[in-house]
Amino acid sequence: GSVLRRGSGGDVPEKTRFEVGPLTIDTESRTATANGVELDLTRTEFDLLTMLMENPRRVVTRDMLLERVWGSWYGDDHVVEVHMSRLRSKVKAAGGLRIGVAVRGVGYKLGIEPTAGP
Repeated sequence: GSVLRRGSGGDVPEKTRFEVGPLTIDTESRTATANGVELDLTRTEFDLLTMLMENPRRVVTRDMLLERVWGSWYGDDHVVEVHMSRLRSKVKAAGGLRIGVAVRGVGYKLGIEPTAGP
């Protein structure tokens, strides 16, 4: 197995679990749940959701999404909307909230406020 590298400079191991509202994702096991219901996501949908959940208070631009999810392949911007729409449907079907709120001319934001930690 792989061993986590822990540098001496107080390095924090990379966060692999994100919880925002009713949504939880684990990037290590690549699982996502909404209200405890596991979501059946494609690789692309999972990556989109990860990007949104890693930046819960920020607007994620289309370019950021294209680069992170599709890499060097730059097709039509519309590809983001198509996958985001499918992702939204799956989350809603599991009883989750509306996510991936479009910010006109910019990109998307998660659309769920993170619950304040202790």
